[in-house]
Amino acid sequence: MRVAVAVLCAFTVLAPVWPGSSRAAEPDGIAAMFARPVEPKSAAYCFLGYSGVILRTTAGTLLIDPSDLLSGEELRALREAKVTAVLYTHGHFDHFQAGMAARLATQTGATLVVERSLLPALQGVPAGQIIAASPWTRITVGGFTILPVPGEHIGPIMLYQVKDGDVSVFHGGDSGPVSLIACRSDLAFLPVGSPSPTCSPETALQMARDLQPRVIVTMHGTKDEAKEFRQLVHGTPEEARGKEAEGEPPKLGARVEIPREHRVQWLDLR
Repeated sequence: MRVAVAVLCAFTVLAPVWPGSSRAAEPDGIAAMFARPVEPKSAAYCFLGYSGVILRTTAGTLLIDPSDLLSGEELRALREAKVTAVLYTHGHFDHFQAGMAARLATQTGATLVVERSLLPALQGVPAGQIIAASPWTRITVGGFTILPVPGEHIGPIMLYQVKDGDVSVFHGGDSGPVSLIACRSDLAFLPVGSPSPTCSPETALQMARDLQPRVIVTMHGTKDEAKEFRQLVHGTPEEARGKEAEGEPPKLGARVEIPREHRVQWLDLR
């Protein structure tokens, strides 16, 4: 019996903490996002899956398309932090869940910025906490200026450029390509494919060429689609020389990140 207990204890000590574990000691879990101040020209993000993102800049904290993807630990951290706004691009299940939207409004006090067709699903949320996004009409919430940009999808969709006076961030939902030349941004969250019928590595590249970001974070796609997009962006030196000789657009200089779900990353955007 003593031997069995000793083996069990040894296994408990040595067992790894797998991704998705709720163990609070993870150094890159949600607690890391609020463990230190955000420096100018930097940002922290936590990718939730699909197009879900928690974003923190010097102006505060935003959520974009969280659906019902937040873990219990993340919900607790967001209740304690000051969440400025929650942005929703459209009403598909992998982007929006009405019950969670209402819960976030109640528990964090955040303003909900939504594509207009979502309003009937939010009747339980106080009107003063909801802003219906209108195309190309800037919205100010706290220290953030939010520019809604109409996208391309099988139903209505609104993309967002967010500025805090120091950093500009673009979120592409799971839209197909639209002209984004007016939305140059430091950081871009770009959809690369599955399960969306309107986006792909190629359409994400079209967005990136307009946006000219310093950093691109892939989302809404498989790992293979994300790797294909990264290859399209960077190519090889031989490919770059060949494209230049043929008069094709040069490869982008952006860094491409393929994020892990529920892990915080800090970015220097200088």
